[in-house]
Amino acid sequence: MRKYLLLSTFASVAALLVFACSDDRSSNSLDQKVPVSGTVSIYSCTFLSRVEPPPDDDDIYSDTSLYSVETGRVADIVFVGVDGCSTMAQTDDSSAFAVSVVPGLYTIRVETDHTRPDLFDSVMIAADTNLPLIIRYDFTHTNLIYIGFCDQMAMIGEDAEREYLRKLDDSIGGMLIVEDAMRFHPPQEGSCVLYRIHTTSEFRLWEVIEAVVGQLFISGDFPDNVIMSLPTYGLCPEDFVVIGWDPGDPGDSSWTPPEIIFGDTIFIPPNGGG
Repeated sequence: MRKYLLLSTFASVAALLVFACSDDRSSNSLDQKVPVSGTVSIYSCTFLSRVEPPPDDDDIYSDTSLYSVETGRVADIVFVGVDGCSTMAQTDDSSAFAVSVVPGLYTIRVETDHTRPDLFDSVMIAADTNLPLIIRYDFTHTNLIYIGFCDQMAMIGEDAEREYLRKLDDSIGGMLIVEDAMRFHPPQEGSCVLYRIHTTSEFRLWEVIEAVVGQLFISGDFPDNVIMSLPTYGLCPEDFVVIGWDPGDPGDSSWTPPEIIFGDTIFIPPNGGG
């Protein structure tokens, strides 16, 4: 079953809606519900390299592991009906979950500490159902980002850099632990001055990422050459985004291959950000 990344802000309002619609159900609604069980498995694409063609989809899902077994953390599974009502389940130590829902059409959202929210859309549940949900690792760490000061910004000095970090943290409501941020220079010549910053435990990493992106790249309050990066897993076929494509004749001397954007990482921190 393919996953669909939630690319725009999809705040965790569903958790607030769990059981919120219960008063609207009829008194015999429990008799109308059907059991749903399943597991949450996860895979990564670290075996891919940037010079190899992406494998077939069937190969992607051949090496999965049970999320909660491997990480020791729970996955939240939210069933959202067409009426907007939500029911939530969580995985146990074996990465299994069980819940009862009213028969109908559902969007299923899976949230973990290692991924962006994953959507399984238009899932019909009419009877006793088993759902082996397969999602993909996005983040190798659950509480870590990097902020870089590049080009001329690398010359402003550590005091000014840390002031920018404090300003960034204030603008996103204290999601970062900036006082302990570690400053270092990557080994590559001419690269950025980097800060290794842990995030607070109150937020999932994807929430921090979206907040930081909103400030650095959208708000206009920070210079263009302040960047963010993440310790992420390898590429999957859906990560291959081609931009600048001109459908011309490859045999034409004026034709150039399109630029390829690999995933969502701007740079690779030393040792994968460990």
